[in-house]
Amino acid sequence: MNKKKVGVGLSGGVDSGTTALILKERGYEVVGMTMKLFDHHDAEISVAREVADRIGIEHIVLDYSSSFESSVVEYTVKSYELGLTPNPCVFCNRHFKYGKLLDYCMENGIDYFATGHYARISYDEDRGIYRIFKAKDSRKDQSYNLFQLSQEQLKHLIFPLGDFSSKAEVREKSSGTLSELSSKKDSTGICFLNKISLYSFLKKRNSSSTVPGAFVDRAGNFLGRHVGLSSYTLGQKKNLPKPNGESFVVCGIDSSENKVILGSEADLLKTEISLADVNLLDPLMIFPAIVEVKLSQWSVVYSGELSSVGGEFKLSFKSPVRAPAPGQSVVFYSGDELLGGGTICSAV
Repeated sequence: MNKKKVGVGLSGGVDSGTTALILKERGYEVVGMTMKLFDHHDAEISVAREVADRIGIEHIVLDYSSSFESSVVEYTVKSYELGLTPNPCVFCNRHFKYGKLLDYCMENGIDYFATGHYARISYDEDRGIYRIFKAKDSRKDQSYNLFQLSQEQLKHLIFPLGDFSSKAEVREKSSGTLSELSSKKDSTGICFLNKISLYSFLKKRNSSSTVPGAFVDRAGNFLGRHVGLSSYTLGQKKNLPKPNGESFVVCGIDSSENKVILGSEADLLKTEISLADVNLLDPLMIFPAIVEVKLSQWSVVYSGELSSVGGEFKLSFKSPVRAPAPGQSVVFYSGDELLGGGTICSAV
């Protein structure tokens, strides 16, 4: 019987390396797959190649730098120019990691695709659907980033790290074959910034989100000058003017007038969110549904009601939620199960 073949998104980090190692030990024929997404990616690709050699697996590099620039980077730049809060990692996962890489697997005789994401998948035979659950290690759970997956995609995905109880356990697993990775720090931040600030990156591109403008209060009164819309997000308290010693928070961004609107904490509290681009993991989900809501990757969890009328989705809350930011991904759960998610359009 032929061994099943699995492609592993191999970045050169401990999570993806351990994923490849585990799957090889389970008897899969493993192919390490590394994306070249930008010019400064060569060092990471070199490390990924060394990891593949250590494990003893095939390694391929797929150059998607042109399409990455025209999609993920441009989406991020445009979002800031519109006064939105983008989520480039979610966007990249959808179009590249679980888009182009998974498509490559399906088009080239590779049965499955795996990543180092911390989440769990199971197949519900009674309902005939695949279900996603939070990782056992709640501190590392990355199910938030997976809400856009379809049932057809889930059929071909494997997440070995979701069953590990801690990152220390993952590092221990890699400490033999991949000893040089076991102490490597986790990567954080926006990958394509290449160690410069977001503001500097946008400034180099002459983005309108770095053009100075006015701070105003909710009545439109001038309060001071800001350095560019990209430096502010809803709920922010730092780097704001304090006329007459009064403290403010960012409660709105008006991209058409290049203004940052300042107000009080009370102005940030909302009880209803309108959503776009909603994806449900269970296509037969019944509405209205009581759900647990995360407004960002590491936000607190809120209790809300998800409704759908005429194809329009809304989240309602009995207790107000703080600073839901247009453009940000919002994800809903039932206990540990990921139900779906969407993008925040507006909130009242």
